[in-house]
Amino acid sequence: MIHFSKLKHGDLLLNTLAGPNKFVPISSLMESLNLSRRSIFYLIKKVNIELDDSNYFEITNVKGLGYHLPAETINELNSGSKPIKFSGLSPDERKKVITFELINRQYSSLTYLKTYLSVSKNTIIRDLTKLTPELKHQNLQIINTNIGKKVTGSEVTKRRWVYEHADELITIFKSNSELSLNPNVSQQLKLLEHITGNQLTDDAKEMFKYFITWYLNRIKSPTYQLKDSAKAFNYSLVFTWSNSFLQDNHVKNSSEAAYLAKIINSRPFSTVNWNNPLIKSLRPVALQMIQRFSAFLGYSIDPQKNGLLNNLTIHLLSTYYRVKFDIQYIHPNLNQIKETYQATFNLTKQAVKPFEHFVSKRISDDETALIALYFGGVLRNTATQTNNIKEVFVVCSSGIGTSHLLLSQLRTLYPNVNFIGPMSVIDYENNSVNQTKLIISTIRLHQRESIPVVTVSAFPSVSEWHKIQDSLVSTGIIPTSNQAQINVEALLDIISTYSKIINLPALKQTLREYLSNQSAVVRPASALTNTSQQLYWNEQDIQYIQKPLQWQQAIQTSLQPLLIQNKIEFGYIQKIIQLIKLNGPYMVIGNGIMLAHASPRDGVKDTGACVSLLKHPVKIKQSTKPVKLIIGLASIDSQKHLKFLQLLTNYLQNTTWLKQVYESTNENELIQRINKIPF
Repeated sequence: MIHFSKLKHGDLLLNTLAGPNKFVPISSLMESLNLSRRSIFYLIKKVNIELDDSNYFEITNVKGLGYHLPAETINELNSGSKPIKFSGLSPDERKKVITFELINRQYSSLTYLKTYLSVSKNTIIRDLTKLTPELKHQNLQIINTNIGKKVTGSEVTKRRWVYEHADELITIFKSNSELSLNPNVSQQLKLLEHITGNQLTDDAKEMFKYFITWYLNRIKSPTYQLKDSAKAFNYSLVFTWSNSFLQDNHVKNSSEAAYLAKIINSRPFSTVNWNNPLIKSLRPVALQMIQRFSAFLGYSIDPQKNGLLNNLTIHLLSTYYRVKFDIQYIHPNLNQIKETYQATFNLTKQAVKPFEHFVSKRISDDETALIALYFGGVLRNTATQTNNIKEVFVVCSSGIGTSHLLLSQLRTLYPNVNFIGPMSVIDYENNSVNQTKLIISTIRLHQRESIPVVTVSAFPSVSEWHKIQDSLVSTGIIPTSNQAQINVEALLDIISTYSKIINLPALKQTLREYLSNQSAVVRPASALTNTSQQLYWNEQDIQYIQKPLQWQQAIQTSLQPLLIQNKIEFGYIQKIIQLIKLNGPYMVIGNGIMLAHASPRDGVKDTGACVSLLKHPVKIKQSTKPVKLIIGLASIDSQKHLKFLQLLTNYLQNTTWLKQVYESTNENELIQRINKIPF
């Protein structure tokens, strides 16, 4: 019996509406309360004010059926407690709560939802409009009935939605009210861990306490139980526990036991029983993934380092069940990981192929992001450390020749600046950037921790050197006036490499006067002076390619001379293609030129270079400007290679020489023009 209203006939109205009939026509209310139609309308209005003031859901009128008092209000009025109501939720949080209510209740009216969420009816309508296509994508549909809105779809699909959003829902509800828990769930989870030898993470156990409580309350109604099937019965330890646990809660249903077992196994474990047959099968898969990641990375990762193999194997256990049973994991920071750890994420997508083969399914980007964190963690732990102040990182994709030349020029022009590198993208992503003030990169990078990134070509133009100079000044690495940073003796060393100095003292004095009076940026070593040294190519290293090719074929064909001479392995060419797919056309340096190269560890046997002119230019992936000249580089001897690159730079910056090379119509012409001194 409800005792709540201070109005005459108020409690009688509430008790009439709380009776066996969910909907009471006004004629029945008039008869029960012995009041006129007008008096009933007035009484309902006043009682609703009382209910609203006490934070209860109000009496509603369903057209064609009658007046209705929500079950939550009836239960709370009988128990004397207050129903849950929300306020201040974000639009995304509101949509999650609305979906949960539509799944959890037989129907929900707009009035109920607006009161429940403390927003206007128009806000609820807008939320439902946005929700409809989102849920449709997940095989759920919002429909209208004559008593309110509800979600249709299979029972498993509805549960899957609740399970996939359980962590967020728990956070929302806990911040607004105390959630009731089944006291036996925690104890039963401990029993499960003892039986199986697998221990759930603390986060997983916390989530299961609430989800299993909700699940048990739901399947008390046979309407929501899955169809019992003997085929669902299996003899796994988790199934045995699930079956016993449900029977203790008066549910005898093999399909439900199988469902609960799948759910339990889909959450992460902190430790596992290594004698489990599935674990024994997953361990070699994890090892293959580590080896594959190492192969694409270009250097070996110790599987035992920091427990990587064991940790990855444990992780794959829950991943296996999620993927196998289509339980979607939603990574809250997926976009951030894709951006911040782009190279690590892309390499992980290649590394997971053995696992995808094992489960016979592709895994989602959300699952890939989880696995990428394991590889990224190991890389961060093994990243090169230095005791020096890390002022400027110099980054390229592979850390070979061209970036060494850029680094050499930077150190020569700015001897008082500490340049760290050259680093690969992977090294950059997984190295600490503490005390780093600037990143100089030959490929486009994401910004980390608001540290400026300057993107320049492998052979920076004058404008790009200005950009470097401005960045060094703006970050406070060098003073506004650059003469204090430039070493005249270093400049003279560069000049003497390429030309004969007739009057050294006079040149020194002239340079000092120039640097003390000018604020213009100093140009790199390759642009300081012309050289009389000739860059000579052997005929077998020069090709004129007449047939049209795709960009991958063009790279493979262009590097054939190095492969034939056994200076590189075939994998070196494949690595170049993979680097371009991973990082874009950063090897294209402008003027139709591509410097095709990877790291020495990717399959270089001897130092060498080759050049190919394409009759039919190609576009390298997203590059908008076609490539006509592909220069293949392979380096073991860094000093010898740097000298070669310095000479090559002078040739490539001579537009007259380059124009003549491009006008070649056959291989003989190309050989003559390639080996012509351009100065």
